[in-house]
Amino acid sequence: RSAFEKFLNEFPTSPYAEKVSSYLVEVYMNTRSYDAALKSIDRIAKPSAQILEAKQKILFQLGTQSFANADFEQALKYLNQSIAIGQYNRQTKADAYYWCGESYYRLNRMVEAARDFNAYLQLTTQPNNEMYALANYNLGYIAFHRKDYTQASNYFQKYIQLEKGENATALADAYNRIGDCHLHVRNFEEAKQYYSQAEQMNTSSGDYSFYQLALVSGLQKDYTGKITLLNRLVGKYPASPYAVNAIYEKGRSYVLMDNNNQAITSFKELLTKYPESPVSRKAAAEIGLLYYQKGDYNQAIEA
Repeated sequence: RSAFEKFLNEFPTSPYAEKVSSYLVEVYMNTRSYDAALKSIDRIAKPSAQILEAKQKILFQLGTQSFANADFEQALKYLNQSIAIGQYNRQTKADAYYWCGESYYRLNRMVEAARDFNAYLQLTTQPNNEMYALANYNLGYIAFHRKDYTQASNYFQKYIQLEKGENATALADAYNRIGDCHLHVRNFEEAKQYYSQAEQMNTSSGDYSFYQLALVSGLQKDYTGKITLLNRLVGKYPASPYAVNAIYEKGRSYVLMDNNNQAITSFKELLTKYPESPVSRKAAAEIGLLYYQKGDYNQAIEA
């Protein structure tokens, strides 16, 4: 390597300079020591386009290595240096923008993350791969956290169209988030449609989909339908973190249906199954209030 460096510095206009540059690039790309390769490039007074492209790729590799090690600040330093070199390789530059976006996202710097995901989408020459789909998915989440539900829904819709079925978990999650977007603007029927699609994918988020379907039924004042869905949720996902709230919401539905005896039964079921839960404290208060309304003051005091 040092011989190649010396040749390029002493004979930069030689007819052999291009061939020597290509040999040196091969050495750089086959080495595992990217830091040593960067130092070598920096010693060349007038690096060729080939060598600058190699530098762009080496900095990109160092950036993704830092990202894999969860050192997102260091990843950004390398990736932004790779971007700053120029566009010797367009796809490398595009990919550097994508991983900058991922790094900023994990650092909760959403403005910069959105900027770089959009830069990736505009620059990439590979609009049909998983990374292109995930850039839209991430932009959907950024808009969702910003409470821009129309834009979030559009990005998640695009992700669904692009996703080729390789990532069922993210696909179900996107359906759930579109459901959430519709729920926030009270498009209840559309919300139910997307929650149902998410639940039918049989992923780990199916319990969330069921729970949201039940809540939407309650908002539509279909309390019988809500209770049916909550019972199915508890039956199908007994270990779900939503099971506690499901039993509580079932009790509340009975209250709204003026079926106080069934409401008390549901709230007592919650107390029996989950006595340490903060939700059980709420259930106990509900029981007390229901007994009070019936004039059963001793049971009310006990609850």
